[in-house]
Amino acid sequence: GSSQVSADLITGQTALTLSPDTTDEIILSDAGTLKRADISVLGNAPAFRVTLSANQTIAHDTLTRVTFDTEEYDTHSAFASNIFTVPTNEGGKYAFSYLLFYDDLDDTDFCLAYIEVDGTIENGTQDQRYGSAGTQNTLIQSAGVITLTAGQTVEVVTKHGIGSNQELRNSQTYFQMHKLIGV
Repeated sequence: GSSQVSADLITGQTALTLSPDTTDEIILSDAGTLKRADISVLGNAPAFRVTLSANQTIAHDTLTRVTFDTEEYDTHSAFASNIFTVPTNEGGKYAFSYLLFYDDLDDTDFCLAYIEVDGTIENGTQDQRYGSAGTQNTLIQSAGVITLTAGQTVEVVTKHGIGSNQELRNSQTYFQMHKLIGV
């Protein structure tokens, strides 16, 4: 028998009419060597999106980890106990975004948030807001790209200077990340 794949075997015979499932397989040529791969290796994964199931109380002037406890999706089961751990062999560049919803920010009060990687602030991930004229709702948000290696941990932390305990509202608060492919 021949070790060649003929064009009539794959051309036009089983055209896709829907997006492939992550378990569907493709054949690739790697410098002339045919390789089989699941479609999942071509997607922007690992990926997750998490939210709060209820409001979270944040103490005055205390750096606090946000307790995201509801997963909308988590492709690699890598988000647990409020921390994303980069899976084995999945290091690379990750797009992230978060939004935290505080209310009752008054004049001269502040609130801030940022991402920590392995317990250290990640440059370029912080947002900080100060109150102006009267009490107001405040959205703290950031988005960007960070480079991570397998095993690193990622979480969102926040702090405020509002003078008393404040509620981080669950209605709009979220954190999401996905791996970028090809960069």
